[in-house]
Amino acid sequence: LKQTPCPSDAHRSSARARVCRIALPTMASASKRPNTKARVEFLKPKPASIQLLDRQLSSADPEVRRTGVKSIPEKQAPAEPLTDCLSAKLEHQNWYVRRTGSEAAVKAIESKGAAEKTVKDVLGRLLTHPDAETRRCAGNALVGIVAAASVPEPSKLIPPLVAEASAKEAAARLENEDPRVRQNALEALGGMGEFARPYMKSIAGHLADPDASVRLAVVRMCTSLGVVFTEAVEEVTAILQHQEPVCGRTAAKALCKLADHSGSQVAAAVARELPMVQDLTARRLVLMLMVDLGPVFAPHGKVLASQLDDQDFGIRVTAMKALVAAGPGVAASSLEHVQKRMMHPHCDNRRAGVDAMRALASMCPSYARAVGKGLQEEPEDVSAADALRYKCDIFRVLGGAKENAQPFLEDMCYGLEDKDWAVRRAAIEAFEDLEEHAEEAAPMVAKRLLHHDPDVRRAAAECLGRMGMHCGQYANRVEGMMETEEDEDVLRACQASYKMLQEGGAFQRGRAGPPGWG
Repeated sequence: LKQTPCPSDAHRSSARARVCRIALPTMASASKRPNTKARVEFLKPKPASIQLLDRQLSSADPEVRRTGVKSIPEKQAPAEPLTDCLSAKLEHQNWYVRRTGSEAAVKAIESKGAAEKTVKDVLGRLLTHPDAETRRCAGNALVGIVAAASVPEPSKLIPPLVAEASAKEAAARLENEDPRVRQNALEALGGMGEFARPYMKSIAGHLADPDASVRLAVVRMCTSLGVVFTEAVEEVTAILQHQEPVCGRTAAKALCKLADHSGSQVAAAVARELPMVQDLTARRLVLMLMVDLGPVFAPHGKVLASQLDDQDFGIRVTAMKALVAAGPGVAASSLEHVQKRMMHPHCDNRRAGVDAMRALASMCPSYARAVGKGLQEEPEDVSAADALRYKCDIFRVLGGAKENAQPFLEDMCYGLEDKDWAVRRAAIEAFEDLEEHAEEAAPMVAKRLLHHDPDVRRAAAECLGRMGMHCGQYANRVEGMMETEEDEDVLRACQASYKMLQEGGAFQRGRAGPPGWG
C-alpha cells in the first residue's frame, strides 16, 4: 500500500529545510570571520547599564545623548563592555554618534578600570582608522582626556598619568606611513600643551615632511602650543638649510609664528645659524626672514653687517633691508661694523656700507653723528684718494639723514668750497636730497654766491637751483646773479638754476626778497 505522508510531517520537513537554508549561510559567514573572539563578542551578553548607554548614545535626541555621556561615571560599568560600546560608537555611520562617542570616551576615564583600555585599545587604535572623521574624533577625545586630567582640581576618579598616556599614543603615530594619520596625530598633540613637550623635537622634524598638510599642521602648532614649542627652535632653524626649498620656506613660516611669543629666542637661534648657511638660496631665505621679523633682530646687528661683505648683490641688498627693518635699536649693535664697510677695499661692498648708513641715518641720529664728525676730522692712515672718496660718501649718507642732518648743515656748506669738484658735487646732491630739511642752510649757501672763486659761486648757484622751492627767498639772488656775473661757466649755471627754480615755483614763494636783490 502507498503510504500517504502526514500533513504534520510535511510541515516539519519544510520547516527543517528553511532552517537549513538560513543556518548554512550563517555558518558560512561565521567561518569567514577573522577570529573566534569576534564570534564570542557577538554572543557576549551586555549588562543592562551598557544596553541603556548604547541606546542613549545612539539617540537622535541631543539631550538624551548628553544625559548618556554624563551618566558614565555614575554607572561604573565593567571596563570591557564599556570600551566595546565606545568603540562601536566611534565607528558608527552617523557623524553625531561618532562625536558623542568622542565625548563619552573622555568621561569613560572616570569609570573604574576603563581609562587605560579607552586610551590605548580604543582611541589609540582608532588614530589609524581608514575613516578621517573617526580618526579626528579619536584625536579630539585624547585632547579632551588631557584637558580633563590637567585641570587644577581634576576628578578623584581620574587615574594618574592618563594625560601622559594620551600624549604618548598620539606621538606614537607621528611616524605612520599614512600622511593623514601623521597630520591627525600632530593636530591632537597641538591641543595637549605641556604634555606635548617631550615630543617637540620629533614634531619639529615634520617641518621637513614630504606632505604639505603635515608641514602646515606643524606650523599651526607653533601658535597652539605657544612657548612650549620654543624648546625646538634650534631644530626648526636647522631646517632653513634643507635641500628642499619648500621645507625651508615652511620652517621660515614656523619661525614667524614662534616670534609672536618667543621673539628673542627665535632671533638668537637664527643669528647663530646665519653664518653657517652656505647655500645662496638658503642664506637669502634667512635674511628675508630677518626682514619680516624686523625689530627682534636689533641686538644682532653685527651678524647682519657681516652680510654686507657678501659677493652676491642680492644678499647685500637684503642684509641692508634687514638692518633697516630692525629699527633704531639696531644702532648699538651695528653702527661700528656698518661704518667700517664705508672703507671696504672692494667698491661693491663699500657701496653697500654707504647705502646702509644712509638708510639708517634717517632713523638713528647716532649714524648721522658718526659720519658728520668726518666733515670736521680727516681720516687717519688712508691715502688721499681714499680720503676723498670717504668725504664724498659722508655727503651721500647725510643726504638721506633728513632731520638728523640739520646739526651738520654748516659743515656741509663748507663742502661747496672744497677744491675738488667731486666733493662739491656730493654736497650739492646732499642738499637736494634733504629737501625741506635743508631750508636752514639756504642763507649759508646763498652767501657763497659772493665768493671770490668762480667754482664756488657756480656750485652755490647750482645748489640753490636743485634745492628748488626749499631755498625760499634766496631764489631771487640767482636771478640777480644773471645780470652781474662775468664768468661764463657761472653764468650758465645760474641760467640752468633759474630755469629749475622757475619750474619748481620758487619765485612765487620767495619773490619778496631783501632790498638790493631781485
